[in-house]
Amino acid sequence: MINHKNTFLKRITPAAAALSVCLSMGVVSNSANATIKLYEKGPLTYSIKADWQIQFKQDVGDDQELDLEYDDLEFKNIINYDLGNGMSAFGEVHFSWDQAGDREDRDRSRFEEGFLGLDFGSAKIAIGRTNTAGDEFGVEKAYEKVGIAEDGFEDVADIGDDLVRLDAKLGSVTVVSSYEIEGEGEGATGSKGDDESWFDIFAAVKFGGAKVAIAYMDYDSGPSGPATTREEDEIVGISFSYKFSSFDIGADFSTIDRDINGASSEKDIYNVVAGFKVGPNGSVGLGVNNEDDSLEAEDVSGWYANYTYKFPAAKNVRLIAEVGDNDKDNVDVGYLLGMRILL
Repeated sequence: MINHKNTFLKRITPAAAALSVCLSMGVVSNSANATIKLYEKGPLTYSIKADWQIQFKQDVGDDQELDLEYDDLEFKNIINYDLGNGMSAFGEVHFSWDQAGDREDRDRSRFEEGFLGLDFGSAKIAIGRTNTAGDEFGVEKAYEKVGIAEDGFEDVADIGDDLVRLDAKLGSVTVVSSYEIEGEGEGATGSKGDDESWFDIFAAVKFGGAKVAIAYMDYDSGPSGPATTREEDEIVGISFSYKFSSFDIGADFSTIDRDINGASSEKDIYNVVAGFKVGPNGSVGLGVNNEDDSLEAEDVSGWYANYTYKFPAAKNVRLIAEVGDNDKDNVDVGYLLGMRILL
């Protein structure tokens, strides 16, 4: 019998050793988006990030049980080359062991993202497996869903395997666009089929504490979707948020106009959120959301409330708690209590 525990320890020990060396060298940033530089020479920089979150959780639903969930056990490998003249080349590969924590097979890991690109300063382009432009949309503050999609873009596709992505920032305006190339049989990672393709664009403008954003996606599942169905969607979204000194508010609305084998339907999703500080180290997030699908007899409304505590000596070490529910029949309140560490 294979000793999965020993195998896992052998694999994680080198990474832990490298991490301890970096910590002893004092190369860890104190910022919320800290990066550890493992190697730097000439134009090359190699860094890592990590996001680890483990929690006791009971899902929103009928007769759910309390479980210890490995929500995130993610490592991000980052390479950057300074090409001079304000230009750089970058590449990232992300792996996660969250499935290994929840399964008997401790060797199971998951390739999450991998992409290469060029950064020109005010704009950058990347190709590979990464998030869509529409993934930038939304104001939701929940740690976990309460039985309702975050927004229309997340409901359809928020990451692509054959993606070309362009990011541009011009002062207070941010524009992101992406295109998923139809790769027959390549297993694109939206929610409908294997031959998916789409184009989407996200644009946001900030003025003072306010932020207004719009997004659009044109999605085609391709002819090889489940049960030989073909789905063509148009998703449109708009959001608004405002940050005050000690609290913030926001709202978003997105709608999916679907055509499934010639039959039309719609789904509307909205979120209304608020957040505020509790003392110097705590914060509260509140939200209500609603999903109205023309294919369903009734719409669904949900709510959630969460609390995050950041340790004053290390803001990247956090305790989290959340409770949430929706108004479906025979649904019990869900909750979680956990810990999160970021690098």
